[in-house]
Amino acid sequence: SYFLCNLFLLPKIVAPRVSEELSKQLNRKFTIQTISITPRGIIHVKEPVLYSEDGKNQFAACKNLIVKCQYAAAFKSWRTNRNILDIPLEIQANNIALKQAPVAINAQGLINLLIKLDLKNRENIAFEGDIQLSEMNIENVPILGSIKDIAGTVNFENNSVSSQDLQGTINGETAALDFKLNDFKNPTLQMHAKLSPLELALACSLEKGSLTIKNFDAVYN
Repeated sequence: SYFLCNLFLLPKIVAPRVSEELSKQLNRKFTIQTISITPRGIIHVKEPVLYSEDGKNQFAACKNLIVKCQYAAAFKSWRTNRNILDIPLEIQANNIALKQAPVAINAQGLINLLIKLDLKNRENIAFEGDIQLSEMNIENVPILGSIKDIAGTVNFENNSVSSQDLQGTINGETAALDFKLNDFKNPTLQMHAKLSPLELALACSLEKGSLTIKNFDAVYN
C-alpha cells in the first residue's frame, strides 16, 4: 500500500540503493536521508549529500528535492527499446550548497534531468540535463572574489558542468559569466567573465586539495 511504501520500501530499500548506485557512478560517497512519494506520484528526497573525494566533508548538498517524473514518457521509451530506459525528470532543488575549498556556492534551482538506464548493465547509468539557477552566490572565487545574484542556465552530464549565459554581480557591477568544469575526480575549471570595462579569463585545476592557477588574463577595454 501507499502507507507501507513510504514507511518501509522507499526509506529502507530504495534510498540506500540509490545512494549506493550514485556513489559508484560519481566515484564519491553519496547519501540520502530519506525518500517519500505523494499520492500524485511526486517524489520528495530529503537532504541528498555528495561528499568530498576522501568521504569526510560535504562537497554538494541540498535541503530537499521535489521530483516530478514523466511516467508516460519513461514507459514509452521502454516500449520502444526494451534494453534502454529513459527517465525524464523535473526537479525543484531547494537550498543547494557546494563547497570545494576555497570556493563556496549557494543557490536555488529547477533541474531538467534525463536519466538513461541500460537494463542489461545496471551499473551503466548516464545522465544529462540543465539547471535553471536563481539566487546563486559564489564566494572566494580566485582573483574575482565574490559573485552574487547569479541567474542563468547550467548544462551538465556525467562528468562535466558548463554554462554560457550566467549573469551576476561582482563588487556591485553587472557581470556576464561562462565556465566549464571537467572531471569531478580531478576538477579543471575554465571561466570567462565580462565586467565592463574589464574582461577576465581564468583556468585552474584542483588535485588532491591543491588549487593550481594555470592561466589568468585580464584585459581592460
